[in-house]
Amino acid sequence: MQLDSTQSKTAHVIHYIEEQIRSGLLPRGSVLRSTRLLAADFNVSSQVIRYACDELERKGLIWRKPRSGTIVKGMNKLLIVRHENEENVSKNIVQAELYALARSSFLEIDMLPVEYLRSANRQKILAALKKEHYEGAVLFCNGYVGGEPELELLAALNIPVCHPVSSRDESAVTGFKTFLLDMETGLRLAGEELKKKNKKHILMAVNREKDSTFFSRVWNESGITPEKTAVIPASLSDRDMEESLSDLFSRNRFDAVACHSGGIASAIYKYCAANAISIPEDLAVINFGWAGAGKFLSPPLTEINYQLKETAKAVMEWIQYGECTPPEVTVIHGESV
Repeated sequence: MQLDSTQSKTAHVIHYIEEQIRSGLLPRGSVLRSTRLLAADFNVSSQVIRYACDELERKGLIWRKPRSGTIVKGMNKLLIVRHENEENVSKNIVQAELYALARSSFLEIDMLPVEYLRSANRQKILAALKKEHYEGAVLFCNGYVGGEPELELLAALNIPVCHPVSSRDESAVTGFKTFLLDMETGLRLAGEELKKKNKKHILMAVNREKDSTFFSRVWNESGITPEKTAVIPASLSDRDMEESLSDLFSRNRFDAVACHSGGIASAIYKYCAANAISIPEDLAVINFGWAGAGKFLSPPLTEINYQLKETAKAVMEWIQYGECTPPEVTVIHGESV
């Protein structure tokens, strides 16, 4: 195999072997040819092969076993646990980024519906997962996660487990990491956006009763008092959501609504379209949660949001190296406010 003289010989050898591992042509457990034979294959010196193997070993792709040769460790795996039928836009963006980052880091991705971990066969599933040698797990699930049974099961795998969505609960599971959206900052920023537009009759729409007290406190400290706080559970059907909004808007006259989630914002957009309510002229809409769906609404929704690609990058950094740089909260300006 003749190499281009302008190309780094060591880099070429590393890249070639990496691609062989990535494609499965060098599967886990296979043994590389001897240094002498590889040097002949690549038409390079034995020193180049040793330098290349040093780098491949540093990356964790091979390991040298005395009297057995250089063994391929192959692609490790990353486990993603999520709701089977969930189509949350933000989570899909982060998941797509994780796929790309995992490939560049020589990690395969397995997908597991969270419902499996909640089934009667979860212990059998756990036993099967233990055989896969996962590098880490990423948990995409709605709601607060502390103490849920799937976390205890994932912790039994003895791998890093990350939950890259907003939650104010701390998990007791050792090695668990949550990338928090700073909801308090997001809420304050949402309030500032509405104050700039001189909005006075504000509806705060939250998903759970337990959130309303916290959100109201944050706004009261900032000198903002919502006219009404409504609990709109994410589990509501489209028809129930429509009826809930119809009841709210028939009894009150709002000029702005701050949404806890993209789901609520989308439902409000649908309701306004069906009832000739113009956004943002008649009703300003802002989302202070972790959604990522605002750009798909018309007009685009103003959001206080994580930088989604940076979130995926931070997840991978933490799983692989135990440290990360979480992204900062960002205001994504749309036309709704």
